[in-house]
Amino acid sequence: MPLGDLIRDRRRDKNLTQARLADELCASARDASGAPGRDAVKRWESGKVIPGPFWLTHLSRVLGLPLEQLQAEATLARVNRRSFLTWPR
Repeated sequence: MPLGDLIRDRRRDKNLTQARLADELCASARDASGAPGRDAVKRWESGKVIPGPFWLTHLSRVLGLPLEQLQAEATLARVNRRSFLTWPR
């Protein structure tokens, strides 16, 4: 399953809004700045942005997903993005 779909589906399973997930991630990271924010969660779910290792760790904690699964999906998303960007036009 694509990483964005995995994040979205698990968030919905836990009855969290994008904003609430962002708040939970901030609490997990002990970051009072408000990062990553609802917009970042929206971009992760849409596949426009792939969360980095720091946020993958906190997504794993908050969503209750194995970190290895999130890392594998993130790696696959990066590989797919690179191959798409190198397609001849």
